[in-house]
Amino acid sequence: MELGRQSVGVRLVAGQPPNTTDGWHEAQYFLGRDFGYANTITLSVVRSPTPVDLDAVQARYDALKDEAEVRAFLETHAVPPDVEVIAQRRFDGRAFLDRINKHSEHIESLTSRIDIAYNALKAIADQIRQDLKLEPSDRITPEMKARHPQARAFFAKFGLINDLKRARRARYRKIAAIKKCWFGYLSNIEIQMAKDYHAAIVREDLTVTAIEKDAPEYRGRAFNRMINHGAKGQYQRMAKDKCLWNGVPEIPVPSWYSSRYCGEHSTIVEKRYRKGEQILFPCCGQTFHADEHAAFTLGCYPFLRPIAFVPGPVPGCDTRSNPPSRVEGSPGL
Repeated sequence: MELGRQSVGVRLVAGQPPNTTDGWHEAQYFLGRDFGYANTITLSVVRSPTPVDLDAVQARYDALKDEAEVRAFLETHAVPPDVEVIAQRRFDGRAFLDRINKHSEHIESLTSRIDIAYNALKAIADQIRQDLKLEPSDRITPEMKARHPQARAFFAKFGLINDLKRARRARYRKIAAIKKCWFGYLSNIEIQMAKDYHAAIVREDLTVTAIEKDAPEYRGRAFNRMINHGAKGQYQRMAKDKCLWNGVPEIPVPSWYSSRYCGEHSTIVEKRYRKGEQILFPCCGQTFHADEHAAFTLGCYPFLRPIAFVPGPVPGCDTRSNPPSRVEGSPGL
């Protein structure tokens, strides 16, 4: 059932059985997806010379239960030297965030006006109850307009609050539409890339953390709520549904350290080495785009092997061996 403001309807959802095409129990190409803020998603397609068993990969990472276990695993495993980066795409989401921020600022303003109006409403109600000797639980009704001069002001203020709430709900709907449009566009591209390369998708096992108030990207409580309390989960659900529809395997892996892990040296660099979108790896002496490196790391998760079996350099630590990343911005929404 779909409940509208003035109607109730039946919503139909088309479905189909999961795609069970032969060969999807293993894959040779993997598409790593990093979800971020300034860059909504960054995608990296990685190839191994030999196929990888998908069930074995999933079982391995399902067994890692906390951050400490993930760190211990990464520091004892590395990416084989024959793994190759095939394609990279990064989608700049600044226009998307700016549009949401403008609506969030209006929401903050409307919320402030609603709070002020409620305080005034309470003062008027207290005066009416005192003058008419009403109990605190007694409701103020329209009939009281003839008995007290402030009753009209009470209902006028009450109407103003309802108007402000309607305006705020309209802003929420606009934000939801922007997110649906942008995330739908990106998830279509991601699924098409996976189909083009016959790749399984590797994504972070979602952990949503709020943007701290002292962080540069913090833009206010309403904006924080609009992004943190739904964006990542909304995109993940949308992409997951399209994966199921198209028969594309999806592998969730731990979200810790993806941008700070060096696959060649099995090292996790400290946070202080990240400056904005760039991160320095002292072990390699090179600087990478943090989101692109995170997508590369996620794409390489299925190939990680114990250190003793992966001698030699890793292409992920040499930008000259990687294809140039395509950076695409969000359209005018």
